[in-house]
Amino acid sequence: MFRGVSVLITAAAIIGCGHVYAQETSAGPGVVEVSIIPGGGVKWYARNTRRGLRGDYRFLMTKSNNNAPSFFGQDNRYGHRHYAGVIVNAAR
Repeated sequence: MFRGVSVLITAAAIIGCGHVYAQETSAGPGVVEVSIIPGGGVKWYARNTRRGLRGDYRFLMTKSNNNAPSFFGQDNRYGHRHYAGVIVNAAR
């Protein structure tokens, strides 16, 4: 039963779906943007135990773009991501 329903939904999606664009205009060449996100992480385990700690940091930046809408890209934006967690190994 499940296979028949999934085949029907897949067939309807392939047949019924025309060209879909994310933009309101037709597709064409766009701008290629490369992201470089510097950062680093540390992992530490306590001696003779299965527990440890983990930390991570990332620095993010988006450049300004004069063609972007005013909310999204008229100025440079910066962000910092901090992450910390506890590690527990279930198996030795």
